[in-house]
Amino acid sequence: MMHSVLLPFSLCCLAMSSSAKAIIPATGCGNPPPSEGEIARAQAMYVKERTTTLDVRSTDLVTIPTWFHVVYVNETEEGGYIPRNQLDAQITVLNDAWEPHGFSFNLVNATYTQNATWSNSNLDGWPNMKRALRQGGYGTLNLYTTLLTEGSGLLGVRYLPTGKYLGSLQSRWKQHNDGVVIQANTLPGGIGPHFETDPERYTTGRLACHEVGHWFGLFHTYHGTYPYTCQNGDNDFVDDTPVHLLVLTSNGPDLDCPAGRDTCPDLPGVDPTDNYMSNQWQSCWTEFTAGQGLRSRSLWTAQRAGR
Repeated sequence: MMHSVLLPFSLCCLAMSSSAKAIIPATGCGNPPPSEGEIARAQAMYVKERTTTLDVRSTDLVTIPTWFHVVYVNETEEGGYIPRNQLDAQITVLNDAWEPHGFSFNLVNATYTQNATWSNSNLDGWPNMKRALRQGGYGTLNLYTTLLTEGSGLLGVRYLPTGKYLGSLQSRWKQHNDGVVIQANTLPGGIGPHFETDPERYTTGRLACHEVGHWFGLFHTYHGTYPYTCQNGDNDFVDDTPVHLLVLTSNGPDLDCPAGRDTCPDLPGVDPTDNYMSNQWQSCWTEFTAGQGLRSRSLWTAQRAGR
């Protein structure tokens, strides 16, 4: 089906356009909303995929070369330093989530850079960092870990792919902007000062799975504009992710994931609170749908493979 939506307050999605209500969602994801062109592309893919029977499990596994860039203040966990075994653990979490949908991530190498300005900055400070550190083309995943202390609740950011083909006629800035930035303590086993009270909600490594979904081109399951309604115009344009709304309380969004929640009862399906692209606690996330896997494969082929 598709989805409608929501947005909350402290984890996943800010930088809304002036025509939309700016709300920072609970996953800590700072991806801006998709452009009109990206929405139109998703709508076209939705129509095509409804008649597609491709099972990604029957296709060859795509192995994506992956680089980690650890940008830290000092060589402590609180300072953003991450040992290699934690990076390996994060790759395992990514592969567990994505291999059922035809993708595997191979850690090529990791760079370590002590730079307090880059580690503490938000979006404005990243272009120089990425120009200095980024490796490979559009088919290479670059994961940057920083402290994001100036991010106003941000835990991760990945801009959606831009243009029909990322590798053609793109500016140098856009190429260097490609990549995923995540808060250092969200990796498996992170125990940073912000998350020590409830680590399972933040430090599972699942935030990277969510942001890599954006790296492929997936929307949030709750994509839409304020005010949010149960309409097919507010959705992620993937056939098997039910339309749903974010449950808001006086204290902000309800980020728990009770089984059977159905905020759009007149439409098929219950709320996908266990979906990696939803706006729940990370401890709720367990799956991408087959449709999201198919969409990711389509987007990979169109925009990243061989580029």
